[in-house]
This record gives sequence, structure tokens and C-alpha cells, in this order.
Amino acid sequence: MRTGIGYDVHRLVAGRKLVLGGTDIPYEKGLLGHSDADVLVHAVCDALLGAAGLGDIGSHFPDTDPKYKGISSLTLLAQTSAMVCKKGFSIRNIDTIIFSEAPKIGPYRKSMQENLAAAVNLDPGCVNIKATTTEGLGFTGSGEGIADDQQEVDALPFDHRPDVDGVEPFGDRLDEDRAALGDAVEAAAQRMDIDLVLVDDLASDRYPCRVDAVA
Repeated sequence: MRTGIGYDVHRLVAGRKLVLGGTDIPYEKGLLGHSDADVLVHAVCDALLGAAGLGDIGSHFPDTDPKYKGISSLTLLAQTSAMVCKKGFSIRNIDTIIFSEAPKIGPYRKSMQENLAAAVNLDPGCVNIKATTTEGLGFTGSGEGIADDQQEVDALPFDHRPDVDGVEPFGDRLDEDRAALGDAVEAAAQRMDIDLVLVDDLASDRYPCRVDAVA
């Protein structure tokens, strides 16, 4: 499993539309940038590229290229996802934090999650978006800009995950994958002389087994 980290900042200015997570948010200012300046999506792109060892967003979508002028950042995210998959990885989950004094993000969180999930072919439940203020401190606290810290994106090599495309969630292949993964974890636990609790994640057709607790 590979993990990536992304961080992005854009200045808030008058006369621009505010777009976060592919969602238009009514506000008196918008983020300044060559594209739609979606700070959330840009951080996610950087994290995905980092996880796959593919550099950063600026090297693939430079702000000097006219074809990216005003482009939806969700388009860039979909292209980033394709590059990650071409490298042999499958995106597992996205967890991100928006730093903004205003506007409030809560009412738009679900829309953002669905937009990001659709762009990278994930279940919306695998995308988590958090928001916080900086208690009036710094450029976000003063309302000069918005930042996003993409703390974790997990990507698994295709040959390290169950191939469930076109397979029913509880089909024979998935049962075999679940059993094999459980056996491997139990064997590792025995070698390390630890106790563990294995829980079948029957709600997911992507990751059929997880370790909930290790004691």
C-alpha cells in the first residue's frame, strides 16, 4: 500500500466563483487560479500523484498551459486517477481537511464527497472531507485564502487487492479472497505472538476484510 500527501493554497478575491470539491458555493469571493482554483481537488491530485510516485500537479497540469485555463479541477482529478491506475495502482480511500474561516463547508460536504468519489471511481463512503478554522490566525483566519491539507490517500497495487470488477459482492471469488487475506493476517499475528480481531466488512465489495482491533 502506498500513501500520498498533498497541500494547496489559493487566495480569495472578489469577482471569482468559489468552487470546492467540484461544488459551487455561494460566497462574496472566489479562489484565484489558472483553473477553477479548486483547492480541495488540487490537494487530492497531489496526494494521488505522490502515492503513485508520479510527481506533482504542476508538472502534469502547468498553469502556463492555456488548455487548462478555467478548467474544472474534477477533470484534472479524473485524469490523475487514470494516471494512477495506469501505473498499476487502485485508489482505496481519500481523507482531507479544508482550512477556511468562511464560508461554512458543512452544507456542501455531501456534494463534495460525491463529486470526488465519481471522479476517481470510489464509493462516496470511501471519501471523507473535514473542515476547520484556524481561530482567526494566519491567512485563512483573516479570510485572505483557503487551504487544503490532504493528509492521506491510500493506493493499492492491482495485484494486491481482490479483483471484484463484474463480480457480485458475495460471490465465490470474493469469499476466496476474504479467506486468503484472513489466513495471511492470522499467520502473521501468530508469528508476532499477538491477538487480533478480524471483522468481515460485508458492506464493501472492494475490501472484503479488515483488522478492527489488535491487542
